[in-house]
Amino acid sequence: MTRKFLNLLNPVGLAVWWCDDGSIVGDGQQGVLCMDNISKSEAEICKDYFHDVWNIDCSVAKVKSKKTPNKYYYRLYFSGENCRKIVELVTPFIPIKSMIYKTFLRYNDFELDLRWRSFLIKNYVPRFFNSARELEIFIKEHKDNRPKRLR
Repeated sequence: MTRKFLNLLNPVGLAVWWCDDGSIVGDGQQGVLCMDNISKSEAEICKDYFHDVWNIDCSVAKVKSKKTPNKYYYRLYFSGENCRKIVELVTPFIPIKSMIYKTFLRYNDFELDLRWRSFLIKNYVPRFFNSARELEIFIKEHKDNRPKRLR
């Protein structure tokens, strides 16, 4: 992974990357971008890229493999406002309905949650749904894709 390669990405490319390797985790306000086949230095290049190009801060974490002993992977974690920024950036370009659950942020504050749902409605109705109500039903039906603590 090189900075030269990353500089070729636009929001559409980031959306495809998020759909493939990104997820909402933790309390529904944290995102992770799994990069299991890159080195720590390449993960740091990605971290710097997000900061420099998109003004999105993230942290690099080393994660132990569940399947292979003594094997570690690197991931980028986006917390709070930075998670919202990356998800807001990719949401308009999510290519298929089956991937939109990767944009379902969760806010404990009613007003923030309502604002986020309005943002999703603006981006997904009528592209994937005929009405806001249809999207709300979809979100409820896909609650299993949200963090376990929130089910």
